[in-house]
Amino acid sequence: MILQERFYLLLKNLNFSEVERVSLWNDLSNFYSQKFRKYHNLDHLQQMFLQYELHLHKLQNPVEVAVAIFYHDIIYKVTANDNEEKSAEYARSIFKNCVVDNNIIENLILATKNHEARTNDEKWMVDFDLSVLGQEWELYCDYSKKIRKEYRIYPSLIYNPGRRKVLIHFLEKEQIFQTEFYFHKYEAIARANLQKELNSL
Repeated sequence: MILQERFYLLLKNLNFSEVERVSLWNDLSNFYSQKFRKYHNLDHLQQMFLQYELHLHKLQNPVEVAVAIFYHDIIYKVTANDNEEKSAEYARSIFKNCVVDNNIIENLILATKNHEARTNDEKWMVDFDLSVLGQEWELYCDYSKKIRKEYRIYPSLIYNPGRRKVLIHFLEKEQIFQTEFYFHKYEAIARANLQKELNSL
C-alpha cells in the first residue's frame, strides 16, 4: 500500500476529517522530507510498514503500532538527544482525543531510542526499526552511508568515535533483535555487518 494511502486510511478509521487527513499528511511529509534526511525519511517508514504487514497478525495493538511507526522519527535533529521524546509528544498532541491508547503509542516510540522493549508490541516495533541491520552487506552499507550523510555537519574526527559507540552499543547487547523471528533470521547477519563497519572506522 502507498504510504500516503495508508496514512489516510488510518486516520479515516480514527474519525479524522478529510481536511485534517490532508493537513496532517502534508505536515508529516514535510518533516520526513527534510533535505538532510537521507535515511530517516519516508522510505524508512515504507520499509517499516513492509515488516509491519508481514507480522500484523502477531501485534496486540496494530493501530497504535501503525501510529507509532508514522511518528517515531517525525522530530529528528542530529544535534539533539531527545528526538524520540519530542516525537512522542508530537504524536500525543495529534491523537489525544482519539480512541487510541496514547500511552502505548508513546512507549512504542520511546522504545526506538535505546532499542529496549518490554511489551510484545514494543519488541516488534524495535525489530521493524532495526531490520536494516540484518540485510545483506550491500543494503547495510547503503544504510550506513546514508547515516553518515545525515551527520555530515560533523567531520570524521568527531563522527567516527560517536559511530563506534553506537556500533559497540549494539554488539554488546545480549541480543539485538527482540522477537524470536527476527533473532533467528537476522541476528548473526546484523552482528557481522556491525563488526565489519566497526572495523572500517
